[in-house]
Amino acid sequence: MEPLLQLDTLSTAFATQSGPAPAVDAVSFVLEEGRTLGLVGESGCGKTVLSLSILGLVPPPGKITGGRVLFEGRDLVAASPEELRRVRGAKIGMIFQEPMTSLNPVMRVGRQVAEPLILHLSMTKAQARERSAELLAQVGLPRPADTLEAYPHELSGGMRQRVMIAMALACGPRLLIADEPTTALDVTIQQQILELMDSLAAGSGLAMLLITHNLGVVARTCERVGVMYAGRLVELSPVQDLFDGPLHPYSQGLMASVPRLGSRHARLTPVEGSVPPLTALPTGCHFHPRCPRAFTPCSRVVPPVFRPGSGREVRCWLYGPGGAA
Repeated sequence: MEPLLQLDTLSTAFATQSGPAPAVDAVSFVLEEGRTLGLVGESGCGKTVLSLSILGLVPPPGKITGGRVLFEGRDLVAASPEELRRVRGAKIGMIFQEPMTSLNPVMRVGRQVAEPLILHLSMTKAQARERSAELLAQVGLPRPADTLEAYPHELSGGMRQRVMIAMALACGPRLLIADEPTTALDVTIQQQILELMDSLAAGSGLAMLLITHNLGVVARTCERVGVMYAGRLVELSPVQDLFDGPLHPYSQGLMASVPRLGSRHARLTPVEGSVPPLTALPTGCHFHPRCPRAFTPCSRVVPPVFRPGSGREVRCWLYGPGGAA
């Protein structure tokens, strides 16, 4: 049985005066129906560009420069604009990072929720409005009829995020891409949003790609996790395996920087340095200037994917011939 979503060496770059800036560099993974995959990494690692690449929404001067995005066996990179429009919203739903900027500020909520229902399901305005109220109730918004008449600025951050979830799920998609769905929400609302997404996915067999920098969110939500650094997927692993024993030095650094219960007086260990600019990426492994375990090949040759354990992948020379892992 083929996976619902398969990325095959997907690459996306932005044209600059200094030449192409690779934001996504030969990323490959699969996502099966009903499963949840998390993508983590520092800001600027390419997570959001990857999600936009899947949907064909990379803004100019960016463009997909190679690879394939297979969804239900169809390559979305080779699809026409009309084919992509039929997939977006209908079969793939998207929760964008900031609902205040993603929702139209001068359009009532009801019209925005109804739009994909009219476009993809050919509902009448009356049918779409009735269904919109049902969707808002489903995502836990009180007084959905009143919310339909509201403008986005009249809602709290948590309410706007619930509206975005309702819009993303309106047409019963098979895949939901959630880009930092709990950013800028307080901890209580974060928990409510995550529980809502869990319950909706469990009841529908929905596959989910969850993009976040919050490892705690990944631990409670995902089954597998990919770690991105400077446009590359440097580790792919079952969630529990990553937390028990991260393989890539960057993954190890991320885990060491997470506060843990019972370690109130323990010092956190940050990952030294910062993500390099896309226009000045190091040769070889992009992480080698920050890596405490770098050795001879790291600065010269791009590491391939090594598979040191069941279901685990890592792009690091420590796991190749002559490595010290």
